[in-house]
Amino acid sequence: HIHQPTQAMATGLPDANQTWSHGTCSIEDLKNALDDASVTAIESDILIGECLHDIRAKVQPIAAHPPDRTSNLTMEYLFDLVTKTNSLSLDDNQARKLRRHLKLDFKELAAVEPTLLLLKNLEPLQSDGKAIFLNADILPGPGKRWDGPKIEANSFLKACGLTRLDDEKKMKSTRADSIERQQFAYSLGFAVDCRSLYPYTKEDVLKMVDLVNEYDMVPRTQGVVLAINARVLVRDCSPFEIFLEKFPTSQMLVWVGTGEPPISRRKIQQIESHFRKHGSLPRVGFDCVVS
Repeated sequence: HIHQPTQAMATGLPDANQTWSHGTCSIEDLKNALDDASVTAIESDILIGECLHDIRAKVQPIAAHPPDRTSNLTMEYLFDLVTKTNSLSLDDNQARKLRRHLKLDFKELAAVEPTLLLLKNLEPLQSDGKAIFLNADILPGPGKRWDGPKIEANSFLKACGLTRLDDEKKMKSTRADSIERQQFAYSLGFAVDCRSLYPYTKEDVLKMVDLVNEYDMVPRTQGVVLAINARVLVRDCSPFEIFLEKFPTSQMLVWVGTGEPPISRRKIQQIESHFRKHGSLPRVGFDCVVS
């Protein structure tokens, strides 16, 4: 995975460029990531399924990539390992600390609320300078325009605890007494087929702009990142200038998905060149296996 250290952004988000452990969906993968000092961020796919070693066959949030419905890594155990305390014994008042940035890539809506409840049960949880990203593909994109995303945008954001500004006005809430700033950052993406011959469009990006505005996400969260497929992005980077200009504290994370072959260094350089020319490269991170 490529990593470009850059000057940290003065926002609620960490530096855009991290060294990622992508698709961390087993105990072995997680322990390897935590043992590797160069890994600064961990991404796990989340759905509802069964733990391989649980004889009760309990259905719960697990780390697994579709179509798998079993894993030896439950989200409860993942959160236990990826947080730490300053002492060997954990009492009710001992705060846990995040050991890495953590990206929770939800593959179905049913996994969102029980996963966030597990996080809530860890409180008090100190970020220790680390971020928790709630990620989902919530809008249709190239190659998936007719299928649409598996997780509907409004359902996802509401399950995460966000409320539309218009809904708050109907409830006669005020900005001051509505929702306090969340501890989470958001990583929002489009359902895409990486083999698509068509690029992301201006219309795609404007729909995402509308969502961020409708939920007033910038001041109410730790920040917003667009999660964008590298192979589709390289076809046309220009639509995303709109988003980066509209939300000056936002970032992009360019990714290559599980099951995709490595992407060529030349294509990564094309993407870098575009955003460097527009002065926004420090806000663009990469989670890509490069050939």
